[in-house]
Amino acid sequence: MSSPEFSLDVSMSDPNIFTTAEPKLPTVTKRSPPLPSPSPGLSPPDHTTSSLIGIDRSLAHLDATSHGIRMQISAEERSDKGTADAYSRRVRDYVMWWDQYQHECSEQEECWTVVPAFPVTATKAALFVNHERTREKVRRQLNPQCPKLTEECCKRKPGSTETIPGSNVGKSVIQQVISALEDWRVSHHHLYKDVPEAQIRLRDDNRIRTLESAAKHNEPKRADTAQTLKASGASYGNVVHEHHVQLQTSLSCSTDAYTTEELVRCSWWSLTQPSGARQVFIGLRDRTMVLLGATTALRGESLRMLQLSDLFVSSAFLDSISSGRAPALQQVLTALADNAKTNQHGRVDEHGTLRHRLVELCPVGSLAMLLYAYFHVISQPVPDFAPQFGVPGFGEFGYRPWYELFVFWADDPKKQMSYDSEISQPHGSARGRYLTFHRQITTTV
Repeated sequence: MSSPEFSLDVSMSDPNIFTTAEPKLPTVTKRSPPLPSPSPGLSPPDHTTSSLIGIDRSLAHLDATSHGIRMQISAEERSDKGTADAYSRRVRDYVMWWDQYQHECSEQEECWTVVPAFPVTATKAALFVNHERTREKVRRQLNPQCPKLTEECCKRKPGSTETIPGSNVGKSVIQQVISALEDWRVSHHHLYKDVPEAQIRLRDDNRIRTLESAAKHNEPKRADTAQTLKASGASYGNVVHEHHVQLQTSLSCSTDAYTTEELVRCSWWSLTQPSGARQVFIGLRDRTMVLLGATTALRGESLRMLQLSDLFVSSAFLDSISSGRAPALQQVLTALADNAKTNQHGRVDEHGTLRHRLVELCPVGSLAMLLYAYFHVISQPVPDFAPQFGVPGFGEFGYRPWYELFVFWADDPKKQMSYDSEISQPHGSARGRYLTFHRQITTTV
């Protein structure tokens, strides 16, 4: 019996087990010539370090270029909205207040080092938001010496200190201030990578959340105070714009919306003052925007997005004001809205309006006059209502060119009216003159 340490477990199924292996030849290595020694007093070049420096520069350039593209796209998306102007105004207010605040700190503390307003951080934003939360509302007034009723006439001038006693801003202003500063931080945080606090979202900071929550909590109390101020007529200045007697409007009103008499005067002015085919059409268009927006509760952005294909007539039962009479079936002019500012999820909303007993304030009649002027005053061509089934991508119902026509437009019926076109009409147009008064008394400062 063989011992276990010398046992051999060989599988005879392998046919090559007893073949003779080919002898291996010795490996011959070829020596490379020695590298030349560097010259005395000179160090060898460090190609690795220079390459890394070049890569860092290239990556920094690519990073700046990509952020530039992002900022350009963001600016294009806001070009037809009021968000860009509102945010820039809040940031300007922040810079002005911060500079003044730092000046006061330097006067109180001899060794104070002035801290710049940028980059925006949670610490700086919390101080500014607290200032906004506790300040009084600034009174806005028209400039009586201005010969033109434009947006610049009623804009609050920088550094204005005339306020409404006992008032304060609402939670929507606080939320907009935080959003504006956060928008600036997000847009410019790549320029301050060495500042850790500039990389943190403002609303992730408990100070910002506490201030925003406090503004929401105090909103009912603020609303009660605002109603008292409106009832007493203390919310607005007593300024009569003598250069605009055609409007016959005084800013000594104690409400934040048009009265029926004021709206009637605006409506008549837009009907009687414009001259020339183009100006008549603009006057009718602006009148319809005001009346339709007032009766359907559509925002300005939603009105600019409204197309002819979004309008239809439906019916609704309305209760009679006389007792004992059955509800009457009334026709309702309805507008569809699926992409408004308050609806970002594609929900289809229906906004309806009825004929008004006063012909000057009837949105249905105003729209009819606008469409008449479209075809018979400025002589726009009648669109083709027949569907075109040969156009790809439009399904079984085909392509209908008239679906692209907007109700309110500036230069091209197929192009959506921009925000600037809505509020910055030529001084001879109706909207450029009386919409500013409307914005003057309804815009929250």
